[in-house]
Amino acid sequence: MKKLKVTVPSRLLSFVKDSFELPTKDLRWSIEHGRCFVNGDVERFSSTRVRKGDEVVIWPAKRPVFKKEEKRVLFEDEEVLFYNKPPYITSSDLAKMLDVHLVHRLDRDTTGVILFAKNNPTPYEKLFQDRRIEKTYFTLVEGVPKKKSGYVTGKMRKIGTREGAVIWGLAQAGSWSHTDWECEESGKKYSFICCRPLSGRTHQIRVHMRSLGHPVIGDCEYGNRKAIPGLFRPLLHARELKFGSYCVTAPLPSDFRQWKEKLL
Repeated sequence: MKKLKVTVPSRLLSFVKDSFELPTKDLRWSIEHGRCFVNGDVERFSSTRVRKGDEVVIWPAKRPVFKKEEKRVLFEDEEVLFYNKPPYITSSDLAKMLDVHLVHRLDRDTTGVILFAKNNPTPYEKLFQDRRIEKTYFTLVEGVPKKKSGYVTGKMRKIGTREGAVIWGLAQAGSWSHTDWECEESGKKYSFICCRPLSGRTHQIRVHMRSLGHPVIGDCEYGNRKAIPGLFRPLLHARELKFGSYCVTAPLPSDFRQWKEKLL
């Protein structure tokens, strides 16, 4: 981690390039993946302009190189592959890397069980569309819910953009969404939540948790932009997929476990 003070107005990437020997691609990756704060707020866009007097804090890192890891194969047969998705890679890029067909998506920084088809993805896509697949997620959120369990339902649609990134939200018009949730464990300031979405809208759990006043920690888009130092992604994990004879689970990743132990 390094603290820097802006003396001359500049683009964020141009500014940090002058302070590190890392390649530009690694510095850009570090910014885009939540490892840079400007005046205490997470800033994920390298084109953002910084002004004289701004304080920039950055945790620079080398861009990860992804490859198929056998230990991440949760189950496979002739038709399907269940994989334990790591953070920082899109679902479509992961499908290309594994040479399989994309069936559904997890957010880029979400970890856990993802299903791919080895041949025809259509039957599995239809299972998701017909809500015949049971999905379970774990997340860490801000605050302590007043109730032990509940649900969020409502229509979702695009409500705006930021630097080209689409922001979703609950609205009067849009696509139906529903998430059941249950508080598994709470500390003084944070809670460990189990979510079971019935629908599969983009950013659904993140939007729904925010609507309850308990945004996912590390989520600078729908939560607190003054994120916890050292936490660089939303702590959201796809725990289980269940349908037919399949019931596949993925263990919590190490960073999630460490933050859970530290915060609860």
